Amino acid sequence: MIVKNHEQFNYVESTAYKQHQRLYAFFDWTVKAGYATRNPMDAVPAPRVPQKDVVFPTWEEFNAVVEHYQSASAHKNYRNEREYNVRFWRVLAMTGMRIGEAVSLTLDDFTDEGFVIDGKRKYHKEERKRWFLYAAVPGTKELMQECIKHAQPDGRLWPWQSYQNPAFHWRNTVRELVMNEEYSP
Repeated sequence: MIVKNHEQFNYVESTAYKQHQRLYAFFDWTVKAGYATRNPMDAVPAPRVPQKDVVFPTWEEFNAVVEHYQSASAHKNYRNEREYNVRFWRVLAMTGMRIGEAVSLTLDDFTDEGFVIDGKRKYHKEERKRWFLYAAVPGTKELMQECIKHAQPDGRLWPWQSYQNPAFHWRNTVRELVMNEEYSP
């Protein structure tokens, strides 16, 4: 009912889409287990979810967020962590890497000419490695040398295993700036 008549009941498309996926998975299981002969959700088209436009911050906005984060009193106690977060954000902004790719960088990925980005995910069968050459973006080599200088003893560039820490601090800093009306994403 949510899936088929989502407009009539004022449900958002994404809610209807998620319900469709759950029902499809359930009825697919019933077919595989022998409880049903066919999946009734095959007859119900999945609602189309409109894609949101992704708006990237300008360099001025990016630098404003970094400056506020570095000067914010709430973050004064985490000096080392703060420096890692800022370096991580700069790496993402300058290279265009995905968050997971940046988190997985190790000292073994670097050469004098650039570094290897491993874009493999659990659902990829083949390797998805590609090179990022320092010459492509000015200033990248110096930034990455700074990251290497502060690498972890086990060879990882960052002290955390996932992107949750830097993402949490980025969101909170942007939220603070928006509340102070100093930034509008």
